[in-house]
Amino acid sequence: MIADLCSAEECDHWIAHGESLGYEQATVNSEHGPRRMPDVRNNARVIFDDPKLADHLWQRIATNIPYSIKGRQAVGLNERLRYYRYDVGQKFDWHADGCVRLDGGVQSLLTFLIYLNDNFSGGETRFRHGVKIEPKKGMALLFCHWQKHTGKEVLQGRKYVLRSDVLYKKSDHDEVRG
Repeated sequence: MIADLCSAEECDHWIAHGESLGYEQATVNSEHGPRRMPDVRNNARVIFDDPKLADHLWQRIATNIPYSIKGRQAVGLNERLRYYRYDVGQKFDWHADGCVRLDGGVQSLLTFLIYLNDNFSGGETRFRHGVKIEPKKGMALLFCHWQKHTGKEVLQGRKYVLRSDVLYKKSDHDEVRG
């Protein structure tokens, strides 16, 4: 968790940006591809590519990221970003995040979230064993994709999140050893 990673002004800008792009119903990845599964996930989402923003955010968080995981080294943030919007009654039930695989042996291992507001009730992020994260505007959260978690139901107001993934690549040394 990184408190106050982003300013209130940045968060407000990103909320407005997401609204200008237009939200659509979020899907869940299944063995049959992306599907709408409102009993599991019923929030809205915008997917957009922004290499400059991904790099800008990476520069701010790189020193807080595990450099090496499972023999792979951190190389940056996924430029495919997502805004999430949760209205009253919306949630994302228990799940583990999927891995993104890119060219050159690059893959994501960590989820990166920025809470863009906190003027709502409910909507906390919960992990197994009772760990509960109360969203605070501008706060970032990082965790391994394989950690089961849930975005609890929003009870009042509207919740906004910016999401990306931390990318890792096998070192050249590991690839030679194969």
